[in-house]
Amino acid sequence: MIMRETQVAAAIANLARMGLGEDECAVIIKRWLEFNNSFSVAAACRGAVANSKLIPVGLPEDCSGQLFMSCHFGPYVYIPAYLGLRTPSRRVSVMIGEESDGLKSALSAFGKSLDVSVSFISGGIGIAKALKKALAAGDPVFVAIDIPWGAKSSLNREFAFVNGTIQSKDALFRLARSADAPTNFLLASATNDDIMLTNYGERTQEECFAIFSHIARNSLHQYERLFQLHHFTTNENSSGVAVTWRGAKDRYILNSSDMKVYAVGGPLFDTVPSKAEVEAITGEAVEYVAAF
Repeated sequence: MIMRETQVAAAIANLARMGLGEDECAVIIKRWLEFNNSFSVAAACRGAVANSKLIPVGLPEDCSGQLFMSCHFGPYVYIPAYLGLRTPSRRVSVMIGEESDGLKSALSAFGKSLDVSVSFISGGIGIAKALKKALAAGDPVFVAIDIPWGAKSSLNREFAFVNGTIQSKDALFRLARSADAPTNFLLASATNDDIMLTNYGERTQEECFAIFSHIARNSLHQYERLFQLHHFTTNENSSGVAVTWRGAKDRYILNSSDMKVYAVGGPLFDTVPSKAEVEAITGEAVEYVAAF
């Protein structure tokens, strides 16, 4: 996806909330923006990596009738189409929650470029029936597990993640068990211009998140959803920082402690506010001010 300024600010704040230092945050954000320019949802829509080489590791030769769980990590938007290539029918189904139409368009567009038909299973009452139907028809089914499904449901699991914890739900895993089909956990990662797709086979929820945490910590710039981490991760040793940027009419300041955004004008519009000025505006102490 094309990152909006508020998403960039939130990503910087979330890295600080994870206890990463100022210099490390700056390096990760720079690489994150570069990565998303090459492997984002928007890049998939314009066919930016249609000629990238796929390096499969442990992926079944025939993916028909199997469930594949992954995360919004690496060039994940290309996984469904590649799964579809490994079926006689060249079809794949994607379980999708409250995602934008942009993601559906990207998945469909990249699938079409490879002559793969992509169908969608929406969350809701009929999801279990739709999942079983797709698997019975021989479709591989893809779903991302790192963003908790169903905002109205309580988070009931917690796992170590980078320097803190990540909250999750077991609903998708219970659904997978009820489908009684082979279930795999896989992650995509970008190596230069190539896409490595590693299948870890059938794993418990705990094992999936342990693998994801290990891979993500070493390649945080490939985690698309850095800007959402404050919704489902916690860290007791987080740094309090302020992130500032200049908009069309105002300068904005995002406070990492509560993720509130303040709009300021006047003399601060053209200059990066000092630590003291930020603290006077937000009413909270910060360790440093990050500007972009």
